[in-house]
This record gives sequence, structure tokens and C-alpha cells, in this order.
Amino acid sequence: MNRYFSTLVIATISLTLASCDSSGPDNAGGNTFSVRYEATGTCDGIIGANMVSVGYTVDGGGSEGKTVATPWSETFSIDSSTVVGGVGLTAICIGSGAVANTVTVEIFVDGVSKATATETSTGTITINANAALN
Repeated sequence: MNRYFSTLVIATISLTLASCDSSGPDNAGGNTFSVRYEATGTCDGIIGANMVSVGYTVDGGGSEGKTVATPWSETFSIDSSTVVGGVGLTAICIGSGAVANTVTVEIFVDGVSKATATETSTGTITINANAALN
């Protein structure tokens, strides 16, 4: 089942990134940015206690997905010439319906918070944050 959720996360983030604004720095220069993704909160769901599926942009413009325990963070160096428009982070919590869950995702670029989103629900939470590399 975790493979299904990882695939869903990657598909969701791919669609989200396809709609990112491509304005911003001229990517021909190839600036390198430090990008940190964070997912925090509670998820009493079918995947496990405080487990969410995340998908995120990696260097080269691709996506990775995995199931992680919250709080979670990961930092990458990303070359702007390999990522068109920006970076994105998606988190999915499949709630049990018994209690309210709250999940927050945040993206930092060179140590500065560029995007954050929070959602609360007893059901399924699918939350996205997108940030330009500038």
C-alpha cells in the first residue's frame, strides 16, 4: 500500500510543478540553491502513527516520494538550470476518521521560508507548497 501512496504523491507533485510560475531568475545561469523541505504535524491514519507520504522536487527536475514519520525534513542542493519554475512539496495523510489531524508543509530556499501550508481534517489531507528558486 505504501508504494501506491508514494506513486500518488509523485503524480500529484508532478502535476503541481507543471503549473508553477516559470517567471523568476534566468535559469540559463545555473545558480545553486539549498532547499529544505519539512513536514510536521499529526497523522493518526491508516499508514501508521504520525506517518505521511511525501513527494518533492529533486535536482535535475525529477521527483522523489516516500513515507516518513513527522516531524521530517530533508535538505538538497538544487541547480536552477535543471528545475523549471521552482520546487514543490506534497504531503498526504490518510486519516482514520476518528480524530482531527493537522499537517504542515514548508519549503526553505537558502534558509528563508518561501512557502508554507497547513490543513486539518479527520479524513484525507493532501497538502502542497510550491516555491520559486530566487
